[in-house]
Amino acid sequence: MFRTVLVDTRNRIHNCHWNPTSSRLTFSTCTPSRAKFCPYKTLSVTSTADINAIKKAYYAKVFQLHPDRLAAQPGGAPKPGTPEHARKTAEFIQTVKSFELLSDEKRRREYDLDSARGDTARYASEAQGKSYEASGPRPNYNWDPRYENPFGKMGEDGKYEYTPGGAYDRYYGPMNTGPIYMANWKMALLVVAVGGAISMTIFQVNLKRLRKRLEDRETESDLWENYIKEETAKVRSRPI
Repeated sequence: MFRTVLVDTRNRIHNCHWNPTSSRLTFSTCTPSRAKFCPYKTLSVTSTADINAIKKAYYAKVFQLHPDRLAAQPGGAPKPGTPEHARKTAEFIQTVKSFELLSDEKRRREYDLDSARGDTARYASEAQGKSYEASGPRPNYNWDPRYENPFGKMGEDGKYEYTPGGAYDRYYGPMNTGPIYMANWKMALLVVAVGGAISMTIFQVNLKRLRKRLEDRETESDLWENYIKEETAKVRSRPI
C-alpha cells in the first residue's frame, strides 16, 4: 500500500515543473493518453511559455490556417463538406481557442491545475452558460462560450467531431467567404472611401496636366501667329 502511494506521488511530482525564472508553478500538461485538447501542443509552446512567446506562435500558425489565405492559394480553400475542410476547420478553431485560453492568465492557471489532476476540461458544450461536471469534490465551472469545444461535439469514441454551425462557421460562414475586410461593413466603407479619395486625387493630377498641355499649345500657337504676322508685315514693307 505504501509503495503504491509512493509511486503515485512520484508520478505526480514528475508532471510538475518549477520554472526558476517565473513565480508561477506550472505543470506538464496534455498527457497523450488522456488529453483531447492541448493548447500548448497546438501552439507548439512549452507550459512555461510567456505571453509574448504564445502570441508569436499563435500569429505564425493562424496565418497559415486563415480561411482568406487558403482561398488565395492556387488550389483554393477546401470545399465545405469534405474531410479536408473539416480538418482545416478543426485545426483553425483549435488554434484560436488555444490562444484564447493561454492568453487569459486565470483560465490558463485553471487549465494547468485540471491537467495536473488528469481531468482536463471538456469543450463539448456549444450552448451559452452550460457547465461541465468535474470529477471529484470540485465545483462546476461555467465556461465562457468562447471556450466551447473547437471541434463541435464529442463522438462515441471519445474523439471530437466537426459539426456544422459551430464556432468556425460563425466566424467564417457562407456569408463570409470573401476577404475578411469586405465582411465588415465598416471596413468595407473605409476601403471604398480611401479608394474614392485616391481616384479623385489621380483625376485632379491628370486634369492639371491636361490643362498645362493645352496652355502650352495655346502659347505656342500664339507665338507662331505673331511670328507669321511679323514676317508678313516685313514682306509687305519691302519696296517692289
